[in-house]
Parts: sequence; structure tokens; C-alpha cells
Amino acid sequence: MTNSLPRSVLYIGHVWPESSSSAAGYRSIDLINAFIENHFKVSFCSAATQNEFSENLRNFRIDSYPIELNSHQFNELLAKLQPDIVIFDRFMTEEQYAWRVDEVVPNALKILDTIDLHFLRRTRQTAHKKYLHTSPNEIQVGLEHLNLQTEDAIREIAAILRCDLSLIISSFEYELLISHFNINPDLLTYCPFMLKHSETNSTDQVNVFEKRKDFIQIGNFLHAPNWDALLWTKQTLWPKIRKTLPQSECHIYGAYCSDKVKQLHDEKNAFLIKGRAYQLPDLMKKYRVNLAPLRFGAGIKGKIADGYINGLPNVTTSIGAEGMCGTLNWGGIIADNANSFIEGAIVLYQNKLKWTKAQQDGFKCIATIHNEKKVKAELISKVNQIFYQLKAHRQANFLGTMLNYHTNQRTKYMSRWIEEKNKNQMD
Repeated sequence: MTNSLPRSVLYIGHVWPESSSSAAGYRSIDLINAFIENHFKVSFCSAATQNEFSENLRNFRIDSYPIELNSHQFNELLAKLQPDIVIFDRFMTEEQYAWRVDEVVPNALKILDTIDLHFLRRTRQTAHKKYLHTSPNEIQVGLEHLNLQTEDAIREIAAILRCDLSLIISSFEYELLISHFNINPDLLTYCPFMLKHSETNSTDQVNVFEKRKDFIQIGNFLHAPNWDALLWTKQTLWPKIRKTLPQSECHIYGAYCSDKVKQLHDEKNAFLIKGRAYQLPDLMKKYRVNLAPLRFGAGIKGKIADGYINGLPNVTTSIGAEGMCGTLNWGGIIADNANSFIEGAIVLYQNKLKWTKAQQDGFKCIATIHNEKKVKAELISKVNQIFYQLKAHRQANFLGTMLNYHTNQRTKYMSRWIEEKNKNQMD
């Protein structure tokens, strides 16, 4: 048992946060802010390359450190900072750095932020490709057609077991880990988005049905589910929606708009590629319906949460809605085939009563499940509880201890071999 509560955090990023590019980016910033607001000293490090869209972490009172893969430099940083808590951003980061954390600061609480279950997203993508030729306009939503015993699953579940606590953003994924993989709930905490909701949203005049028009679709184009959704919309969904609503337009926003994305721009059919979204709240308040036709994926969807905050109902699939609003009414329409998706988009666009109810349901989802104060308080309470009882917590996790022992030996010597090889090449 430790004698005091933790006071310092080192966050190891798979990439540098880009809150303007993806939900994962602002998830990282919100998580960091949860610790800063509770008087933790937070430092951030990453081996990735920063770009013009990377957050300036100094604005958040965060010291940042570029690091190298397979380098003793990271051990030196750990020795200098002596963090009470180390957060790994995605399981790949845990695989790379956890053994060094165990070596230098063995009493640091290790937290894995899964962002989403990568193995679930990838196996759904594989299944989607398999069924694409036979059922191109049907969404495969059940688990029965998925291979959950992939190498990705083994690696990600192992990382969860090796850590003291894993943050699970989706209620569906939280239940999947417990029911299908028999993960001890003590190793997990449900940690959805941490979002602000104003009671004035529901009466804000800019949110009224008559002052909005057109459809919006949004998402980082580097993310495979978003690219697939864009193609499906362009090729199948939008032509039939616009046939019924010829005065409407579909505006596509997203970071990293490549040439292949720009080639889908179609003025004649009002399918307009707009590129990166700036001032997202003001932007979303102009549109009437948010299209999120996701045929595979995991986690919960920032594009839908952003829409809810700004009074924008959506049409999505069961994949898009998964793990987002619990037992509350969905703030829009859920449709799992092309015809029902098209019909849902048209009905929501035209029917003021359905649209207004969907808007209110979206507000309730944010205020109830993704309430910033509630989620942050529960997270910090859980972290403090485990840190204070860390020795007993680890003794109860024998599988994690065993995996740490064997994995650390293998990863340690491979990493050191690469480190020595790099040194020899420089000499």
C-alpha cells in the first residue's frame, strides 16, 4: 500500500494529439485535462512526428518530450520524471514501452487507453470485405460472423491484462471484454467521452428545424471506416436521397483530404467535398441531418457526439450507434441496409416532429452518459483507488503478472538488440 495519492502523470502518445483531426485527438486532450484539473502534473511524450495540426501542449500546461523508439533515452526520461502514473495511448504503445516503465518506475500505475478495440474494428473490416460482394447494401452487425481469435485480439487483450487499468470508451466493448474474454472488471473502467452540455442548447434559436438545411458527413479520411462510408454514400445512398430531395446538398468534411477523396466532388449532383472542418460547432448548427453510414468500426463516434452537442440529429447504422447512448432513445434513426438508411434520411430531413424529438434525445444522451463532470470524477476516483491499493491489485491479477514476466523478457531483449544495432550503424 502506498502512503499517498498519485500526483504526476506521463502520457505516452502513439501520435501527437490533433483534436481538430479526429475524435481520438480530442479524447486524448480531454483525458489529459481530467488529470490537470485534479492538480496532477502531466507530461507528454511520443516518437511520432509532429505536424502543423498537432496541439501546442504548452497551452495546456503540459511539458512535452520527443522520444525515440528502441532507445535508452526513454529510460532516462522516466528516471528524470519519476511519474506516479503512466498512460499508454493504444496497445501498440504499451507493447513498445511498458517493459521500460517496469524497469525504471516499477511502482507506477500503468493505464491503457484503448481508444477503441482495434481488433474489433479490424476483424469487422475483414468481415465487411468478405460480404461486400454478396451483400453490398447490408450491414453485418452480429458477432457470429467475426473472428475474435486474431493476432490483433491476442495482442490487445494481453496488453489489457498487463496493465493495472484500461479505459474503455464504449459500453458495448466493456461488456464484450467481460463476457467473451473473461476480463476481470477490476482491470477495466468505462470511460466515455467527457463533454460539456449547456441547458440553453435546447432553446438556442439557431437549433430550430426551419433554420437548418442540407446534409453533412464528417470524418478523418485516413480512417478506413470513414473512407468506406464516403464511397457508399456517393455510390449508393446520396443519388436516391437527392432524387427525393432535389434541392438538398451533401457536404463532406474531414481531415487529410487526399486526391482520391477530392475526385468524388460532384457539383452536378450536389455532393461537395469541403475538406478539413474548422469552427465545427458553428458549422454543424447550419445543417439539418448528420449522415454516418458506418459499415464497420469500433469505439464510439465523435462525429455523432459533436452533432448531438450542436443539436444535429443523425442517421447511422448499428455500428455507428453501438455503445453510445446505453438504453436511452437514439437521437436520430438507426438503419442497417441501404433502403432503410435512405428512407430514414429523407424522413428525418422532412419531418419536423421526428427531427425535434431526435434533437432532444441527443441532448439527453450527452447530458446523461457523456457528462464531463461525472465521467472525470469517476475516472479520477478509480485511479486513486487502484493506486492506493496497487500491490494488492497486482497480486489479484496473476495472469497479468505472468504476461508481464514473459513479454518483458521477449520485448526487452528484442528492443535492446535493435538499440545496439542502431548504435553500431552510427559508429
